Amino acid sequence: MTVTTDANPSSLARKIVHGVLWTSLEAWGQQVALFAIFIVLARLVGPESLGQALIVLILPSIVTTALVKGLSDALVQRVQLEPAHLDSAFWLLVCFGSLFTVVFWFLGDTIAAAFSRSDLAEPARWASLQIILTCLMIVPAACIRRDLAFRKLAIRTFYGTLLGGSVGCALALAHYGVWSLLAMQIVRSAVEATYLLATSKWRPRLEFSLAKCRDLVPVAAPSSFVATWSNFNDELPKMIVGALLGATQVGIYGLARRPLEFLSSVLLGPISLITMPVVARLQTDPERTTIYYVNAVRITSLIGFPAFTGLAAIAPDLVPLLLGESWRDSISAIQIVMLLGLVRTVDGVAGGVAVAHGYSAIILYFSLAYSVIATALLVAASPFGLEATMLAIVVANAVLLPPFLLVVRQRTGVAMFLPLICFPRIIAATAAMIIAVLSWQMTWRAALPASLLVATAAGVGLVTYTAIALLLLRKELGELRSRLLARSSGKGDRV
Repeated sequence: MTVTTDANPSSLARKIVHGVLWTSLEAWGQQVALFAIFIVLARLVGPESLGQALIVLILPSIVTTALVKGLSDALVQRVQLEPAHLDSAFWLLVCFGSLFTVVFWFLGDTIAAAFSRSDLAEPARWASLQIILTCLMIVPAACIRRDLAFRKLAIRTFYGTLLGGSVGCALALAHYGVWSLLAMQIVRSAVEATYLLATSKWRPRLEFSLAKCRDLVPVAAPSSFVATWSNFNDELPKMIVGALLGATQVGIYGLARRPLEFLSSVLLGPISLITMPVVARLQTDPERTTIYYVNAVRITSLIGFPAFTGLAAIAPDLVPLLLGESWRDSISAIQIVMLLGLVRTVDGVAGGVAVAHGYSAIILYFSLAYSVIATALLVAASPFGLEATMLAIVVANAVLLPPFLLVVRQRTGVAMFLPLICFPRIIAATAAMIIAVLSWQMTWRAALPASLLVATAAGVGLVTYTAIALLLLRKELGELRSRLLARSSGKGDRV
C-alpha cells in the first residue's frame, strides 16, 4: 500500500468536501445521540454516580491515548506506507493493550484507595477493558482516515452509540448507577471495534516487523507523548477536584464540560478532525495550506462564537428544564467553561496544522507548559469552589494560545494569525446577540413557560447574530460561499 498526495487538486477538493460532510454527519449523529443519552442518565444516576464513573475512567483514558494516538497519526501522515507497517502497528497495540488491561485490573483496589472510595475498586477493574477495545480499532480507523473515506467512521459511530446508549439507559432505569455509565462505554467500544475490523479492506496478518515499527517512531513517539500529555491535562481537573472536593463535584464538573464537548464535536469537530489528514497531503504546498487554514478558522469561529456564548446566556433556563432542579448548581460552571470553547475555535485547527507538518513536538512543549500553569491555578482555585476551578482552566488555556500560534507560524510558514483579523467583527456580532437574548429573557421570563422561553430566546439570538454577521462580514462570507461552491462542483484549483 503506497499512497502519496493527490496530483489532481479537484479530486482532492471533492474528497475534502465529502470528508467534511461525513465527519459532520458522524459528529452530529454521535453527539446528538450521546447528549440525549447523557440527559437521561444524568437525571437517573445523579452527580455522585457520574463523578464515580469519570474517576475510574481517568487512568484508562490516559493510557489508551498513550498507546494509540501516536501510531494512528503516524499511519495517516506517512507518505510511503506498506502493509507490514499496518500489521506491525496492530500487533504492537494488541500486546500493549492486553498488558495494560491486565495490570489495571489488578490495580482496582489501589485506584479506589487513592480517592478514599473503596466502592470504586470493582468499577475501576471493569473500566480497564476500554484499553484493549480501543487498541483493536485504531489501525483500521487510521486506514479510513488516510483515504478520507469517513463514511465508514460515521456508520461505526452510529452503531456504537446506539447500542452502547441503549444498554446504559436500560441499566440506569434498573438503578445500577455507576455501572450503567461503564456499561455504555464498554459496549460502545466493543461494537465500534467489531464493526471496523469486520468492514475494513485491511486485514491483520500474522506478521510483525520491529523495523517497520521503528519507521513510525519519528512521528508516533512525539505525537503519542503530546496526545498523552494533552489527555493528562484534560483529566487533571478531575483528579484534583476528585481528591480535594469529592466525587459529587467531579460529577458536576463532568456535566459542565458535556455541553462544551457537545458543541465542540458537533460544530468544530468536523473541521478539526479533517485538518490533519488534509494538511498532511498539502504540506508541500504552503499556499494551499494557508488557504485551507484561513477558511477553516473562519468557519469554526463564525459558528463557535455565537454557539458557546449563546448557550451560556440561556443556561439558567435550559439546565433545570433538561436535567431537573438537582443540577441547578452546575449552571455557573457551564457558563464559565463556555469561554473555553472560544479558544477551541482556533487551537483545534492550528494543532492539526502543526501535526500534519511533523511538528507535534510543538504541542508537547505547550502541553508541558499548560500542565505547570494549570496545576498551580487549579490548586490555588480549588479552595474557592468549582467555579473558581473552571475559571482557572479557561485562563490557563487562553494565555498559551498566542505564543502557540506564533511558534507554529515560524515552523510551518502558514499565516496563523491571518484569520484572526475578522475576530473583532465576529465578537461585535456575538455581543449584539447576547444583548438581544438577555433582553428577551428579562422581558418574557415571567410570562412564558421555560421551554418556550428557551426556544424563543435561541431564535432571537440566531436571527440577531445572522443579521449582524451578514452586515459586518459580507466579504468573508462571500469568499467562503464561493470556495465551497467551487469545491462541490470540482471547478476550483485551490482548497
